[in-house]
Amino acid sequence: MTGSDVRKSLGISTATYYRWLREGKLKGSRAGRDWRFPRAAVQDLLRSGNLSPDLQAACDAYARRLRSSGLEKKEIDVMQKKNTPPDALALMVLEHAHRLRASNVHVEPGPAGLTVRERIDGQLAPAATALPAGAAPELMGALKRMAGLDPAVQDRPLSGRFFAPVGGRRIDVLATTFPTGLGESMTLTLLDPQTRIPALEDLGFGEDTVAAIRRLIRRNSGLFVVNGPSGQGKTTTLYSMLLAVRSPEVKIMTVEDPVELRLEGIQQAAVAPGMGFGDALLAMLRSDVNVAMVSELRDPETAHLALSAANSHRVFTVLHAPDAVAAVRRLAEIGGAHSGMLADVLLGVLDQRLVRRVCSMCLHRVEITEDEARALWMGARDAKRKAAAGKGCAACRGTGFRGMIAVGHLLTMTQGLRRAIETRGNYPELWNAAAGGGIAADLRRAVLEELVAPAEAVRVLKGAAMPV
Repeated sequence: MTGSDVRKSLGISTATYYRWLREGKLKGSRAGRDWRFPRAAVQDLLRSGNLSPDLQAACDAYARRLRSSGLEKKEIDVMQKKNTPPDALALMVLEHAHRLRASNVHVEPGPAGLTVRERIDGQLAPAATALPAGAAPELMGALKRMAGLDPAVQDRPLSGRFFAPVGGRRIDVLATTFPTGLGESMTLTLLDPQTRIPALEDLGFGEDTVAAIRRLIRRNSGLFVVNGPSGQGKTTTLYSMLLAVRSPEVKIMTVEDPVELRLEGIQQAAVAPGMGFGDALLAMLRSDVNVAMVSELRDPETAHLALSAANSHRVFTVLHAPDAVAAVRRLAEIGGAHSGMLADVLLGVLDQRLVRRVCSMCLHRVEITEDEARALWMGARDAKRKAAAGKGCAACRGTGFRGMIAVGHLLTMTQGLRRAIETRGNYPELWNAAAGGGIAADLRRAVLEELVAPAEAVRVLKGAAMPV
């Protein structure tokens, strides 16, 4: 390790670094104008208790958080004894997030110190008060080492992946850094390899929607698109679709960025330098594939190939358009010269959103207000009707929500929609030709089935496009 690496790992100033050299606390060998240090010697120094007060304070703070989340003190002690303080802090951050069912952890520098936020049920929330700023170099250095990233590179984004011993098993973690004026920030995505991919019936969609999806994806060929903003569960829906058509007689291949979960019996690959989505899709078609999944249509080349492949294969993919109708327009635009076949190969577009589910432990009933009924396109008789909401309890951290379900608008091909696509109709023409009432219809169903609170449904609906 170089002197710069040691200062970052120990979280010490340049003056302290040279003082420890003079005092013999740091033992290394001179290499030109710099020094080189064995990593084991630095780890021994960390274990000896010679660490920055800020790092000690951060470790103590996270130990208290883990105790309050229900983790036994002896388990925390083992975690701290088996690892250097920076590594122990990194593991405690991940353990806390995992215990609270967080999908992502955001480690962000700020004027008041280091902020750690967790995304739970789609919403970001601070893990606690800011950690001391002096703990940032140690925590970031530990996380970067775990992810195989160069601690010395801080002026450009980096991405890595590692497995961490969390919750009694190994959790897959994606790490992405981002340079800011106050220092590096890092986003950690937690992927549990033991996560069970839900069946289509368990995602949250209505029975009619699930039956229609199953019917469409069992056809011999065609293009099925899952649409929606980032973080709305589209990949999980695609995985559920793949499992629904998986059988020994069907060859399924995917190209993803990245591969989030490994599925048994399915050939999965990640995009990499020299192999983009288009390259991978072309290779799949040459590999006698039956079902091809492309985790995103990003460019015209891949869109052309997907449309062509859908003539004779089943192709499942993702788009990021405001709604299902806008996704059809987007397909026609990026399809270019091949967009004329869109009406022939398009099986369906599922526009989906994730919505927070009412906590079953503190569920009570409230009246649907007139404004909520109007926003959800309910009839007058539904205003004042009782619906479910959560009061807030320990199980849901006082939020009234626990877990998420998917709601969606499934757009399928009709004669009117076919004509609108073939004549390159504008958005209102496509919407008028499309069947269904948009995302509002499924949100309304979820409210009436007492799965979702009316206020939560309206919140989600405000972020979804409506007919114009």
